Amino acid sequence: MGVGWGGGGDPKRKKNYIPGRGKGQFKEWTNKGIKIAGFDKFRQQGGVKGVLVSCDVPKEGMAQAEMVMALTDEAKEMYPALFEEKEKKEEDKAAAADDVEKAMEQERKAEAEKNENGMFGFIRTEVKGQVFVEVKGAELDPVEMVAGFMKRVHESGTSQTKYATRVHPVVTSCYAKVDDIVQTCQGVVDKYLGKDIESKTYSVVFKRRSNTDIDRMAVIDKVAALVDKKHTVDLSAPDRAILIDVLTNGCLIGIADNYVKLKKFNIMELTGQTAAQGKGKAALLK
Repeated sequence: MGVGWGGGGDPKRKKNYIPGRGKGQFKEWTNKGIKIAGFDKFRQQGGVKGVLVSCDVPKEGMAQAEMVMALTDEAKEMYPALFEEKEKKEEDKAAAADDVEKAMEQERKAEAEKNENGMFGFIRTEVKGQVFVEVKGAELDPVEMVAGFMKRVHESGTSQTKYATRVHPVVTSCYAKVDDIVQTCQGVVDKYLGKDIESKTYSVVFKRRSNTDIDRMAVIDKVAALVDKKHTVDLSAPDRAILIDVLTNGCLIGIADNYVKLKKFNIMELTGQTAAQGKGKAALLK
């Protein structure tokens, strides 16, 4: 699969199912069901929010599809009212369709509405082994959703995903220039590590892919300077991590709690823990 992978509709991989999901598991989450946006969307003013997923090459499509299913499960747990409202709309549409022709038209409109206004979308990353699931809607918080997913993986020692290896929640994005990154981080820092936030330890995690122009330490130092002095740096086990992922000339910015304690959100490492290592897991997150 070439660079710029943004969707999971490869017919040659129809038999690569996730155990326990059944044959129809990817029907709703292929390219046909979710819109795919171009890489430029990362650099638009205001940025995007979602989840950056790392995976093995060439399993991008499978990782993308299974992550949407995992995030959907988290959304149902965290935002049940959204799904109750959706179900009611579908029932009303079904009741209004009193003949076959009307039913087909209602179904066509519903599919178009789902594609346009669905909870998730895909954005091409232009980097192999990296896929991005956009989280749409003001009510949905990717930080909370990923935290819920990682907590579930941590406590159970298992994951409903097979191909995703690491996930980073993303709250905004910008052009990959030092000044742009620092300016965009200001709002994120104010919200999660500002003067009104209870004192926390923190770290700045910087990763870059397909980019050698950005000065890593320049970004880290300038972003750290934005943090209120009541919060202190801790590189070994910070309460909160500022995540900065540079992909070519786009930059994704996120926040994660217990990032190091949860194996830097590496799903494979968390699920690979032995039973002995798993004892007292809950105490790690206190």
